[in-house]
Amino acid sequence: MKLGMTAIKKQQVGSRWVWLCEESLPGQGCREWATYVSISPDEVATEYGHYFVRYSNAVADFEARVKQYS
Repeated sequence: MKLGMTAIKKQQVGSRWVWLCEESLPGQGCREWATYVSISPDEVATEYGHYFVRYSNAVADFEARVKQYS
């Protein structure tokens, strides 16, 4: 997970974890959101992240990943 990201929602799906995270970008007046998926049941080992500038896109991606791994 990218340094500075804070999980605002996480869900275990089968043997994986899916996170929805946000980061405030100091001095830039904006935020960045991301979704992450674990590579195993270990909830701290992330496989990859997808980054978004719109919260709604991040939420849609989070929901799609939860459905994908269900």
